[in-house]
Amino acid sequence: MDVHFRGIHLIGANGKLCFCTHFLDIWRSFDVTALFITHGQDEAIFLADRILVLKANPGEVQELIEVPVPQPRDYSQVTSPAFLATKARLEALIHPPTAAHDDEDVSGRACQPSDLAALNP
Repeated sequence: MDVHFRGIHLIGANGKLCFCTHFLDIWRSFDVTALFITHGQDEAIFLADRILVLKANPGEVQELIEVPVPQPRDYSQVTSPAFLATKARLEALIHPPTAAHDDEDVSGRACQPSDLAALNP
C-alpha cells in the first residue's frame, strides 16, 4: 500500500502520525487482520504487531520481528526504548554493517593522520 499513499504526509503540522492513527482507528473498528506493505520503518513499527523483513532475493523472509511496543499506540511511543530498539534492529537488517571499517578508505588502506593533514593545509 506504500505506493498508493506516497502523497499522504504521515506526520502532520502538529507532529503527530496523522494517517497512521486514522488507519489504526479504522482497523480496530473492523476486527480483521490487515496486511500493510511499506518501506517506512517508523510506519511499520507504529502500525504492526509483527514485521516481516524480506531479503533482497524476492520472496524470502529474512526475519520476523514481534513489535514490543504496547497497543494501543500513540505518538508519544515513538521515542520509547522499545520503539527505538525495534527501529535499530530493522536498520541493521535492511542496511547491515559492511566488512570494511569506518576508518578505512575504499582501497582498504587504514587512514593515517597524514591523510587528514593533507585535507586541511
